[in-house]
Amino acid sequence: MPRKVIAVGAAILMLSSCSSVGGNDGAVDVASPTTAARLGLEEDKAVAQAALLTLADFPAGWSEVPTGDETDGDAANKLAACVGRESIIDVGGAKASTGDFTDPEGNVTISQQVGIAETVDEAAAQLAGLEEPGVTACIQEATRELFADLIENPPTPADSLPEGAAIGEVTFGRLNVSPVGEQLVAYRLTVPISVEAFTIDFYLDLVFVRQARSVANLQFGSPLEPYATEELDRIVALAASRLPVQ
Repeated sequence: MPRKVIAVGAAILMLSSCSSVGGNDGAVDVASPTTAARLGLEEDKAVAQAALLTLADFPAGWSEVPTGDETDGDAANKLAACVGRESIIDVGGAKASTGDFTDPEGNVTISQQVGIAETVDEAAAQLAGLEEPGVTACIQEATRELFADLIENPPTPADSLPEGAAIGEVTFGRLNVSPVGEQLVAYRLTVPISVEAFTIDFYLDLVFVRQARSVANLQFGSPLEPYATEELDRIVALAASRLPVQ
C-alpha cells in the first residue's frame, strides 16, 4: 500500500513547471516577462542548462529518469495562477530542467529547474512574488486539489489507490535552509494521505534561490519523514554555487 501512495505523491514534484494557467482566484498579479526581442536568450538557455545538478552530485545508487507528463487541469493550473504567471517561476523562456533524481529505494525524489531572467530586478520579483499575501494559502489549496485529482484519476492503473483513499488537511510553512545566494525562499508542504486504516504524510519541500539574474527552483519529495536536513542543505548550496554571479 505505501508504495502506491508514494507513486501518487511523486507525481506532483514538478508542480512548479506547469505551463498552463487557469483562473486567477486570489492570485498575485505578477507580469510575465516576454521573450519577444530578448537579446541573449539562447545564450541564457545554455547557461541555465550548465547550472543544473547532475547524477554525479548524488550518492551512489541514485538514478535519474525523465520527468513524467504533468497532470493537466484546474488543480495544476491554480498553482501557477497563485503567482499570476504561466509557471511558478517564469523567466521568459531561458530555462532548463533536470529529470527526477531518485534514491535506491525509490522513495525520495528530487528535481530542479534553473531560469535566467533578462534583468536582476525581474529575477528578484520572481521570488518576491512567492511571499505576497495570499500566495501560501493559494498554493496549499492547489496542492490539496492536485493530490485529490491524482487519487481520483491516477496516471496509470499501477498508481491506483483503494477506494476510500483521502487527502487530509495540507499544511504549508516556512522551511529553514542554510542561507545561500542573494535571495532565498523555502517552504514545506505536508500532505496526509489516508488509505484504509493507514495514514502517511508526504513531504514536499520547495526551495527557490536567486543569484543575480538566475533562479534555481528545487523540489524534494519524500514519504513518512522529510528529506534529511544536512543533505537538503548540501544540494541547495551546490545548486546555488552553480548559478552565474551576473
